[in-house]
Amino acid sequence: MDKALTALFLSVCMSNADPIKVRLTTYHRGEDSYTRRLKSASGYTLKEGISVAADPRVFGYGNWIYIDGIGARQVHDTGSAVISRKASGGKFPVIDVFFHSRKDAEAFANSHKYALVY
Repeated sequence: MDKALTALFLSVCMSNADPIKVRLTTYHRGEDSYTRRLKSASGYTLKEGISVAADPRVFGYGNWIYIDGIGARQVHDTGSAVISRKASGGKFPVIDVFFHSRKDAEAFANSHKYALVY
C-alpha cells in the first residue's frame, strides 16, 4: 500500500473499533506442503508483506487489518495453533505473519511479541 492509502486505511480502522491486543507469531514458506506451494487455508496465494493467519471467527478471511508498528495485512490463512491461541496461553488472539524465508521469520519473531490490531 502506498503512504496515502495506508493513512486512509488506518484512519478508518481506528475510528471504527477499539484495538485488539494480539500475540504475534510467524510462519514461512516450506513449513508444510501448503506453504511450500504458497497456498492458504482460504485458497489465497500467500504473499510476504501482505498475508497473515488468524482465527477467522475473530478476523475473517480476506479482511484487511492494521497491525500497529507493522502496517496493513490481509487475513489469508489460519491454523490450529492460531485458533487455540497457543502462543498467548489462551489469553489473546494470535496473528501469524507470513514470510518467505525462515531467517526473516525468526528475526521478526525475536523482535515482535505483542501488538494492537485495528
